[in-house]
Amino acid sequence: ELFLDLDLGVPTLAVFNKTINGYAYLSNGKLVLPDRAVSCISWSGSISENEDKPILLGGYKSISWWDERVENIRTLNVQKRTRSLDWAPNGVWIGTLDGLYFCDTLEGELSSVKQEMLQGRIESIRSKGKKTFFGTMGNGLVVQMSDSIFRISKTEGLSSNLVHELHVENDSTIWVATNSGLNRVLLSIRGVEVRIFNDRDGLQDNYISDVFVKNDRVWIGTRSGLFLMRKPPLYESVDAIDLRLSIQSVICNRDTLLSSNFSELSYDQNDLLINFNTVYFGGKEEVLYRYKLVNTDDQWTETDRSSISYKSLAPGSYRLSIQAKTARGNWNENKVDLDFTILPPFYKSTWFIVLSVAMIVLVIYAFFKIRVLTYNRDIVRELMRMLLNRITPKSKQFFIRVQGATVKVNSLDVGFVKSSGNYLEIHTTKNRYVTRMKIGDFEQLPPDKLDYIRVNRSYIVRIDKITAKSPKSLKVLGQEVPIGRTYQKAISELHF
Repeated sequence: ELFLDLDLGVPTLAVFNKTINGYAYLSNGKLVLPDRAVSCISWSGSISENEDKPILLGGYKSISWWDERVENIRTLNVQKRTRSLDWAPNGVWIGTLDGLYFCDTLEGELSSVKQEMLQGRIESIRSKGKKTFFGTMGNGLVVQMSDSIFRISKTEGLSSNLVHELHVENDSTIWVATNSGLNRVLLSIRGVEVRIFNDRDGLQDNYISDVFVKNDRVWIGTRSGLFLMRKPPLYESVDAIDLRLSIQSVICNRDTLLSSNFSELSYDQNDLLINFNTVYFGGKEEVLYRYKLVNTDDQWTETDRSSISYKSLAPGSYRLSIQAKTARGNWNENKVDLDFTILPPFYKSTWFIVLSVAMIVLVIYAFFKIRVLTYNRDIVRELMRMLLNRITPKSKQFFIRVQGATVKVNSLDVGFVKSSGNYLEIHTTKNRYVTRMKIGDFEQLPPDKLDYIRVNRSYIVRIDKITAKSPKSLKVLGQEVPIGRTYQKAISELHF
């Protein structure tokens, strides 16, 4: 509350304290209580605002507190100039120019708090429930709980890391005065939420030196005077504002493209500059944008610029989504999508790849057909013969006509066949048969015809009956069978 100091004739701010059931303030070297005024340390730079604990004063190199038991002030020398102070379990937190200290009020011992976030200048200390809040000059707002300590800085949305004063409304709502605006910090299950109040909200100065909240009013002290505003609700609903977001132009390789010919681009049209804009008459409130390539970018990219640049985009189909909002608005209210495709070069197109694969297969097949089947057909023949021998029965017969009778011949017994005009001599391991047949017809007669090979115009031999081979003849069933010149190369590569 604001009191009139009768001794000095000026108004002064008094703090309410439950231990004395009234207000107290400092005046001319005295602590003024509801029913008395007592002398205190010659210079008092700060007074604790913790209304649940005894009144606590910070001096040049000492601290003092009102001891209700003796109804007097107790003083303890700490050899540190205090910037702020508040009660801690079994002692006092003291904020100084070079960090945070803990003073054991029972033993009178002072110790430095070895915590990196609390090593610099501490401007404000406030406790509420099981939480203690430290306003620092450089590390923002530091929050200490029973088993943890964490920092809220510009990274988390604070307007500045230089904190002048704190006001703790409750253990989850903290007002933070900084050199760059007033911050309301909310701690909830939703996380940390920060709202900034500055000249865009009507303040004439962003340098905030003090803040105090009572009922539904927020008192704000600045270099330009004292300001008063109504306390805003914790969570405001912002009506959607139609910002009329639209694409203004697309520049590709420094050439401006029309929307009608932008859907398909050649592979070398992959340097893009997209310009867009909004129509908003909201005064000083900033318009923000975010964008991403769908199915390409994992996260949105936020910006306050109304242009996007992409360099060397790979061929493919893209959808660019752009959204806009006011500083206090919500995303997804205003959105435009831009669909386009960058075509691959012809040598990377599907039709070219399919055609190339088909040509390669055709060349391989032709090579196999000409080289392997033509020049190495005996190897293929031998493999086929061995395979058929394994999968077909051992007994193989065929039938011929001999002197008007039908004779069954076992193909496995045949050694060679000799042609004499329109007749054939079939020599087996047991007999010799003469039948009217051309040698070309016999090639298709045996069931295991792959086991036979023609060695000249008049002879066919069974491969497994060959016992010897020379460049010009074969030995079959003890007889010499001549090799024709046309067949010599094939016979030379024959395995038996």
